Amino acid sequence: MGVSALLQVRRETTARSVCLHVEDAPPFLDRIMRITGIQHLFARQEEQRPARGAGEEAASTEQRPSPAP
Repeated sequence: MGVSALLQVRRETTARSVCLHVEDAPPFLDRIMRITGIQHLFARQEEQRPARGAGEEAASTEQRPSPAP
């Protein structure tokens, strides 16, 4: 039933010229898609993600010094 739902969503998005991609798929989904032969129908986000530019996400992960007491 899950594969059928994925294929239905893909048909609907393709009809609207929208590219559906799979992001951070759990191992069981990768395996099911490979066994059923549908993995080529879904773009893999990891493979298409551009390299991060300098400074991206730096603000959220950068540690700032605490003010002196």
